[in-house]
This record gives sequence, structure tokens and C-alpha cells, in this order.
Amino acid sequence: MRKHLKIPGFLCILLLLIFSASEMKAQEIYVHVSNTDIYDFMDELANAGAINLNSAVKPYSRIFIARKLDEASKKREDLNARQIKDLDFYLKDYNKELMPDKKFKKRLDLLYYKDTLFTFSFNPILGMSVFNNDSGTFYHRWNGAEAFAYVGDHFGFYASLRDNHESKIMSDPAYLNQNDASNYKVDKEGRRRLR
Repeated sequence: MRKHLKIPGFLCILLLLIFSASEMKAQEIYVHVSNTDIYDFMDELANAGAINLNSAVKPYSRIFIARKLDEASKKREDLNARQIKDLDFYLKDYNKELMPDKKFKKRLDLLYYKDTLFTFSFNPILGMSVFNNDSGTFYHRWNGAEAFAYVGDHFGFYASLRDNHESKIMSDPAYLNQNDASNYKVDKEGRRRLR
């Protein structure tokens, strides 16, 4: 009598992952499109002819941005003084992807760690917008944290958690605005409710 070996489903998946690990590529860490400063700067570099860019395909990964900034740094003579200053500013952050093992002047992170297997960066987020007109003053503030990590060549992680607060109710079903992440609306009875 022949006996058949039964392999549980999770073990099959685990074996499949182990055998295919040599074919896996690192997960890209993308820069959220709400980071308009870097995206606008990339478009500006492309318009100046310092880089080639297809701006219809977004978001860009950190390594893609790093390579494009490095490409632009080789054409510094085509850039004005402000563009060079901005380029140097962004290279302090994105050089982590290009030259992870070399010493370079990098952006100050609250927490940054790098070894041969693991890379981790953690930074606080804090911001405020103030608007003033004849009707009064209004502010929108946000705070939180942003982190990214790489583990080996096969795993990437990105998180951005933010708390938002508005001093006056600016989100209402009666009108639309383009404010990001307002924290509440007013229901039909006139009460505030959390989103």
C-alpha cells in the first residue's frame, strides 16, 4: 500500500517563498505625492533640461528621485544659484539611497540607522498653515511621524501618520474646498462629528 505525504498549505507557500527568494527584488519605497516640493523641483529640473522625466507616472520612488538628483548634479552649470542650493538640500536626504555605505553630509534625522542588512529612518512631522482675511483668521495644523525602512534586498516599508486640526469648521456639505485632511464635518443637525 502506498502512502501519500500530505503537505499543509502554509508549508507549501513557505517553501515557494524560500525557493523564489533569489528572484525577488526589493520593494520600492515611494514618496507620497503630497510632498509637492520635491515633485515640483523634479519638474523644474526637467524643464531646465537637467534631467529627463516622464511626469505623467507618479509617485516616484526614493531611489528614482535620488538617481535623477544625481543626474542633475552632473549638470550644475545649467542650473541657477537657487536651483543648485535646492539640489544640495534634497541630495542630503536622497543620497541615503545612492551612497548608503559612504560618509556624506546627510539631512539630520531624528533617528537614522544603517548596516549591511537594515536601514531605518524616522522623523517627526510638524506644520501649520495660517489664513487671514476680512472675515478673520483660520489655521490648520498637523503633526505626526514619518518612517521608512529597508530589510535586505526584499522588503521595504513606508509609513506617514498625521493628526490634523482646523481652528474653524471649513468642511461642510454645502461647499467644497481643497484643504487636505480636515478633521471633521457638520452633520444635518449642526453637530460636529469625526471623519
